[in-house]
Amino acid sequence: MDKLQKKVKEQMDSDKQSFDEWFNANRGQLSRFDNEQTAEVNIGGDTLARSRKVWIALIAAILMLAICLSVILPLTLNDNFSDSGFGDDSVYQLEMTDEELSAVLGEYPFLSDMWITTSLTVKLHDDASDVMDIIGGEVETQSDYYLITALIEYNPNYHFGYRSVYESLENRVSVNDWDISYEQTSIDASGLYVYMLRMEDSGGQVVYMEVHCFENNIDYILYHFIS
Repeated sequence: MDKLQKKVKEQMDSDKQSFDEWFNANRGQLSRFDNEQTAEVNIGGDTLARSRKVWIALIAAILMLAICLSVILPLTLNDNFSDSGFGDDSVYQLEMTDEELSAVLGEYPFLSDMWITTSLTVKLHDDASDVMDIIGGEVETQSDYYLITALIEYNPNYHFGYRSVYESLENRVSVNDWDISYEQTSIDASGLYVYMLRMEDSGGQVVYMEVHCFENNIDYILYHFIS
């Protein structure tokens, strides 16, 4: 469970109130419903007595719904995340050594075309195994400027931020050995277009990329940079 999920669950747990606490807090309000009371209603000239017991049934139904929700919602939250792997609480980051960076660039030569500004490795707390490498940098051409962050996945159970967005990108293209899905998803605070790419090679290796650029077009990244 990542930090956001954990925070939501803790908040929901802290907001839950037992029936006894609720009843004691609202005893005064409910006391007027303790005894059966009637109200006279005139319908078609006949005076009928209408029992106020219906309000007790209504309050009981609402209370039961509240209790059910207080139990079901946390269980649903756990079910949603129990099979989704692990989040940021389970990993830590380290700066790459020069040797580690050189090895990654040898595996993915197109990243060498960037002016690299960030090189991090993500490891699992439990066994220090490799989870992901993060390589960030800049690419400048005659017509555009690109800020690129590449996430190289080693453990598919890592539920990092925006992963669900990467898994639902609309456009598809094949470039060399890569099957790429991509989409322009937003505009950042600087007014740059933001593209997200999910790349998978024939061996099943997955690389995620986030690209910020001035022009609403990433043909250069798709057909020149990656190739």
